[in-house]
Amino acid sequence: MPGFDDRLTRELERAAHPASPAGTFERVDHRRGRRARVRRLGSAALVVVVLAGTIGGVAVLRNAFREPAPPPGGTDTVSNGSIVVSRDSGTATSLWTVSPDGTERRLTVEPNVRDEAAAVSPDGRTVAFVRSEPDGSRGAVWLVDIGGGNPTRFTDPAWSARDPAWSPDGTRLAFAGDAGAGWGVYVTEARAEGPASLVSDAGLANASSPAWSPDGSTIVFAAGANEAGVAEPIRFDLFETPADGSGPSTPLTRTERTNEVMPAISPDGARIAFVRVPNTLDDTAQGGIALMDADGSNVEQLNEGSFEQHPTWSPDGSLIAFDRDDPQGLSTYTIHPDGSALARVTLGIDPAWQPLLEGASAVPSPSPVPAPTPSDGVQDLGWAFPVCNVATLDGDFDGNGATDVAYVATKVSDVGGCPQPDEAMNVLGVDLDADGKVDTEGGPFSCELSCLPFVAT
Repeated sequence: MPGFDDRLTRELERAAHPASPAGTFERVDHRRGRRARVRRLGSAALVVVVLAGTIGGVAVLRNAFREPAPPPGGTDTVSNGSIVVSRDSGTATSLWTVSPDGTERRLTVEPNVRDEAAAVSPDGRTVAFVRSEPDGSRGAVWLVDIGGGNPTRFTDPAWSARDPAWSPDGTRLAFAGDAGAGWGVYVTEARAEGPASLVSDAGLANASSPAWSPDGSTIVFAAGANEAGVAEPIRFDLFETPADGSGPSTPLTRTERTNEVMPAISPDGARIAFVRVPNTLDDTAQGGIALMDADGSNVEQLNEGSFEQHPTWSPDGSLIAFDRDDPQGLSTYTIHPDGSALARVTLGIDPAWQPLLEGASAVPSPSPVPAPTPSDGVQDLGWAFPVCNVATLDGDFDGNGATDVAYVATKVSDVGGCPQPDEAMNVLGVDLDADGKVDTEGGPFSCELSCLPFVAT
């Protein structure tokens, strides 16, 4: 894969005209997103949704959401709600919510656009996100209810905007972009139309990823910080600036050999998670999640994988979610701040965690479709060959009022054993007469890691 700085340089050159270099880091990795494969098969007209995840993924997700009491310094009035991620379907990039029980629900459905960079409001009810053209240009901040509905545009059509971030009290939104005073970090009122104030220093290039301190007084962000007259490699550091724009932006990192980007401040304000990437044009450069104290000291590498990005803290401070490029695709992971218990959660990137306030309700409505039940044992379900990796979903697929069973399965290898679905032939079938054998079938088709029937007409 191309080196980090090489990709970034090309993105900046491409963005130089006609638009500002909005969301440089975000566009770099999203172009590498893998398309989910969708097939309509046979008279059952089932839609097969590709889910990249292990059979035990729901259990991993449940454990990620159900952590014990937060660490010292955290709040005891907020718990971890759903995670919002961004997924590329091929025709659009949409937002999805992944609930604590593993149920997944599509949040935005607009075709031919990119919905990404989600941020959930402090009350857990509203998602701010960036909607842009398929090539990542003309980004704007939009708002949508966490339970779904019609999104509304938030930022002025004349502005360029990326990376929205809610203030801790939910009254203001910060974003990176150009709202009339040049590219930088801006702050605007969240509940009313009005101007946006530039709060970062105008001399800093390509500001991105603003993150609020827990008391709302300061904002940490990433920006280019090359020395005068030095064009390459591009170097990015983390800066802190007063949220009201009353003072200069001061550096938290000043490193010659690494880029520091995508900061996320812990709920207690003590630590900052961020992405650290070698400052090199080497094609093998990879990003990894790192931690440091709020003043920029005590930097430590938390994790290092295949191009890890977009860290975000769980509301109770016990976990960090982030995305990484693994053999199964671009996926969201969680990890403890001490580097333990790394776990893959779901397909998708740009994770944003929903806070659940004690005594409040923020349950999506209408209720999502129940998750299918998977099984990896070898079975005879009426095909001309045994199958494994079987997933089932009940429903009235032929419209006669009776309950039918849909199956998605993998053909057992001719030499024995159950192969991974992405390395084998996968088939779809429906049992219409409750005899345990498929009566209509389709395939073969391909998928990544596991294929589950999810929606029926």
